[in-house]
Amino acid sequence: MSMKEKVFHFTKQSIAKLKAKANVEMKTTKISSLQVVLAHVWQSVIRCHNLDHNQETTFEVPIDMSKRLNPPLPEGFFGNAIYPATITIKTGELLEHGFEWAALQINEMLALMIMKGLSAHTRIV
Repeated sequence: MSMKEKVFHFTKQSIAKLKAKANVEMKTTKISSLQVVLAHVWQSVIRCHNLDHNQETTFEVPIDMSKRLNPPLPEGFFGNAIYPATITIKTGELLEHGFEWAALQINEMLALMIMKGLSAHTRIV
């Protein structure tokens, strides 16, 4: 079965349940609503494709770096300053650990990107 398009509908209550479950399971309070939804969708798409468990899967989230650059962007800067935060793991690892673990991986990857800033990951030419 090939999935070309799927619409996911999450109620406010279902997102709150996912978030609470992820934070309890991972013993944290830092996993956001967006992160649990992203993790759930990522895992659902991977499960649907029935990939080899040794195959790597990559997930990217664009981060607004405009306020995090050092040196800062000049006043009046017009444009986008986004950078993809990327996480790559084995498909089997993603599926066996559950969406809670995936949400924590996304959370930690974003926290690391924000803490270190763009300069730790790339050089702008």
